[in-house]
This record gives sequence, structure tokens and C-alpha cells, in this order.
Amino acid sequence: MRVAIVHEYLTKMGGAERVLKSLLETYPQADVYCLQYDKALKNEFFGGVNVFVSGLQKYPKFLRSMSFLFVRKNCKEIEKFDLSGYDLVISSSNSYAHGVVTSSSSLHVCYYHSPTRFLWDWKNEYLDEKGWTGIWGLIVDWIRKPVREWDFLAAQRPDVVLANSEHVKKRIKKYYRREAEVVYPPVSLERFKVDENVGDYFLIVSTLTRYKRIDVAVEAFKELGWKLKIIGNGADRKNLEQQAKGFDNIEFLGFRCDEEVAAWMNKCRALVFCSEEDFGITPVEVLASGRPVIAYRKGGLLETVEEGKTGLFFGEQSVRSLISVLREFEKWEKEFDSDLALKSSKRFGEDIFKEKIVEVVNREMKNQVNI
Repeated sequence: MRVAIVHEYLTKMGGAERVLKSLLETYPQADVYCLQYDKALKNEFFGGVNVFVSGLQKYPKFLRSMSFLFVRKNCKEIEKFDLSGYDLVISSSNSYAHGVVTSSSSLHVCYYHSPTRFLWDWKNEYLDEKGWTGIWGLIVDWIRKPVREWDFLAAQRPDVVLANSEHVKKRIKKYYRREAEVVYPPVSLERFKVDENVGDYFLIVSTLTRYKRIDVAVEAFKELGWKLKIIGNGADRKNLEQQAKGFDNIEFLGFRCDEEVAAWMNKCRALVFCSEEDFGITPVEVLASGRPVIAYRKGGLLETVEEGKTGLFFGEQSVRSLISVLREFEKWEKEFDSDLALKSSKRFGEDIFKEKIVEVVNREMKNQVNI
């Protein structure tokens, strides 16, 4: 069986790329198609894999980094891939990958990380984060309108639709009018271990962007005076460091390798998570480290964190709401069971993901033959 996996941007190692890695371990002979890729990252994590890239790769790197300039071009480039010789095409999509054109005899399975957020539920927040107001906002809306139409039509192309959470499943239904089956993304649980010698700090592991609302946590920990370690880089780091200036209890650790992140996780009092996520791999990793999660009560974390057992939720993305649950955590912390957290994380292991993908593919292949 010839297999192709379509991935949008192979330029950083994030959650979507870990899904790609698991898909390649499930179908090791698969070819990969993507709009852009970073050669060094490909060689480090995907050495030996055949990667076919779009014409965008020929553009200067500084231009390729301005992704919004190419939203219409991306739609055309994803459709140019020749996938006619493949029996199975798996698109891993949060924007364009679902739009590939496959032959009538091939099975197209789309694994959605999310419908395209800057076109749908997050369209206003996207403008706000970029600071595009006035005439720039009008230009962006002019660019987005035909892309939104393309995106909806592209979402009708996959034969099978998978969602990475119930939260995303609802958005797929709302925006694409497609029914999806939930297959939780794979988490490399073996990298983490439980350590009974817990430290005295809370932890954030995140890309530092405005959407993640780390500013709420910084303000809360400034008021409480408790220790907060922040791992990650991003466009908002300077602003956050300025916000925390003069408060030695808040420390920015920058980028850390996987091994270092795991070491910080298994000694933290709890992970603090202030954003709405489609699924959220980091909280599951913390549970696998035997530590609890304090999270915003929205999104995919409602499916991974059990309130009062493996973590606590706060209801608003506000300083007062977060401080309130942190005060509650002080009392609840003694009741937390690290073994229960570890057991809870097992639901999201890589083996379960791979088995589910194979199960879906085999079932749908059989259904195609019987039609």
C-alpha cells in the first residue's frame, strides 16, 4: 500500500509535528508532502523520510516567514501536489492540508488539529493580536473572504474526518458541516517520570504569544509572591519580562530541550495553563510526570484534566480568577494523588493513537472495497 502524509509546515517541532512523527512510525514507508520545510529540522527528526515540498520553498526565507502574505497561494500550492499514485492519503491539517486533491480510488483521511482558526472562530482575535486595525483590517478581510470559501469546500474533500478532541469535533461540525471521529493525539509518555521530591515552584511551558494569556499568570504571581518558572520563547517574551521586572519570584528560562522540560515538570507544584487549547499536549505530559494542572476552564483540557482529581480549573482569564484557584490549590494540594495523574495520562499514549489510526484506515479501506 502506497501512503502519503500531507503536512503544512515542517519548520518547527511542535504538537502537529509529533503527530506526523507517530504517523510515520505507523506507516514508515510513507512519503511526506508539505508547503515548506526546514532542512535542519527535517534531518534531525525525520531523516530518511522522502519529503516533497511546494514551490513556496524557492522563495527567500524572510518572505516565507510572512505566512499571511501567501494565504491564497497556499491554497493553490496544496492542490498542485500529485497524489494520484497513492492508495492512502492522510492529511494532518489546521489550515490547508485538507485541501489536497486525491484520486477517486484513494482513501483520504484528514486528521484535524483544528478548523482554520484565523478564518473562523478566531478571526477577530487574529486581527487584534497582529495589531491590524483600520485599513489593514479591511485588507485582511478582503484577502480572507475567498480563502474562507475555499476552506469550506476543501473540507468536503476528505473521505474520513478525524478530530483531535471533542472540542475540535464541535468546531468541525459548526464550520465545515462534517461529522468527525475523535482520535486523541499521541503523547510520548515514556519521557516522563514521577518524582516524590517536589520543588517550591509553579511552571508554565508555552510559546510566549499574547493568545496564551501568560500575562494573567505573571500578574497573579506578582501579587502572590510565589515562585513561577516560565519555559519557552515567542514574540511576547520582551513584554512579559518587562511586566515581571523587579519580581525575582518570576523567572524566564527560555527554550529548553525535551529532557530539561521533563525534569522541570516532575518537580513543579503544578502546571499553570491560561489559554484555550484544542487539545493541549503539555498538560498531559505534566500528568505523566505525576503533577497536577491548574487550567482555564475551556477547550480540550476539559477532556484531559479531571477537576478535583488531577487538577483545578479557573473560570475566567483574569488575575482575580486565577488567584482564587491558586488559593484553593494551597488547601487541595495535600489531597493530590500523583499515581492517579500518571494513570490518567495513559489514555493518551502513542500506542493508543497508532492503533486507532490503523483501525480507522483498515475499516474504511474495507468499506471502500464493499461499496
